[in-house]
Amino acid sequence: MRQTRLALATASIRRYWLLMRSCLAALLALAGCAQPLTPDAGVQPTITTFAGGNGAPGAFLDGPFASARFAFPEGLALDVGRENLYVADSDNHVIRKLELASSRVTTVAGVGGEQGFADSSADGGARLRVPRNLVLAPNGKSLFFTDTGNLVIRRLDLETNVVTTEFGTPGAAGTDDGLAAKFGRMGFFALQPWGGGMVIDTSGVMYVADSANQTIRSIDLTTREVRTVAGRAGVEGSADGPAAM
Repeated sequence: MRQTRLALATASIRRYWLLMRSCLAALLALAGCAQPLTPDAGVQPTITTFAGGNGAPGAFLDGPFASARFAFPEGLALDVGRENLYVADSDNHVIRKLELASSRVTTVAGVGGEQGFADSSADGGARLRVPRNLVLAPNGKSLFFTDTGNLVIRRLDLETNVVTTEFGTPGAAGTDDGLAAKFGRMGFFALQPWGGGMVIDTSGVMYVADSANQTIRSIDLTTREVRTVAGRAGVEGSADGPAAM
């Protein structure tokens, strides 16, 4: 039994690594770097810490870049003016904003270290559970993000910081398409990792990697209909061919 669990855990880690590698390639392509970055001959690449530090896991702190602390930051998105960088701080269950001009970090959605599910209301702020990926809405006024622990896609209004749930059924995993769609699935131990990589095309259709279900989903932002456009729910594999096979 122990060997079986170890094999399952190893397979999950491998799938997660492959997903992260694919997401990095997609981000480079979107940034106009479709080819691998190659430093000039004789120039040694330099990596610097832009924000945050080597704090203990679970650290959370707003403030100047150098003193701010994160816990497993994942998805990134710039606003249309390239003045603010938004970060899904997944293990702190919040969305953070990095103000590039002032070099300060603020929390714009969720409460640091407190996971849960709630939209913004007059009674209090939103609660998130493991937000992971972000994409800027076509109008540039809001962000969509995957709230993976709650199995939904939510929207953050960048002017008011109001959070609303847009797609998915909170707390209910599944593969249902349509207007009452579901994302993610329950696995051997618990909720399967749902990477939830996202992109929006020029026609206003959002594509989401429903990694736990092994599918690519599309969401028409006008009709709000969710469709499975590639892959077969729950079936792993590497076969090419018709998209939904």
